[in-house]
Amino acid sequence: MGDFVQQFGVNWKLLLSQIASFFALFFLLKFLVLKPVLGALKTRKEKIEEGLAKAKEADVRLEEVGVIAKNKLKQAENEAQNVLHEVKQKAKTIENDLLQKTAQKQNEALKKIDALYLGKQQEMETAIQAKAVELVKNIAAKTVGLSPEAIDGKLVDRAIDLLKKNAEISS
Repeated sequence: MGDFVQQFGVNWKLLLSQIASFFALFFLLKFLVLKPVLGALKTRKEKIEEGLAKAKEADVRLEEVGVIAKNKLKQAENEAQNVLHEVKQKAKTIENDLLQKTAQKQNEALKKIDALYLGKQQEMETAIQAKAVELVKNIAAKTVGLSPEAIDGKLVDRAIDLLKKNAEISS
């Protein structure tokens, strides 16, 4: 085999020195270059994973905030509808109160008008009755030939009653 190795031109000293140089360079690169590069890659990978975890956490929080916002909006809508309902109820109550007060004032005004009307009617009846008495006295005086002062009040009252009965019958 020694001839075989020499036939290919392999020098054992040179081969051993190259192998030693290779391993020395390998360990040197491994400790000086590969470990810091792998450490930097590992750190970068951890930061990326941490960033992704934080992004997922932020997405979860964002969804929670969205749910909370929707709930708050629904709550605000419900409160607004409750307030609106209360306002409508108060408006109806006020409207009913105003209608009752108006109806009451209207009834009071009608009662006053009726009282005034009855008072005026009585005044007119009294005035008409006085005129009727005077007319009856004048007619009786002209018919009988007596003075109006001498005609009896009972006679006048009977005549007025007869006139009233005739007026009622004709109406």
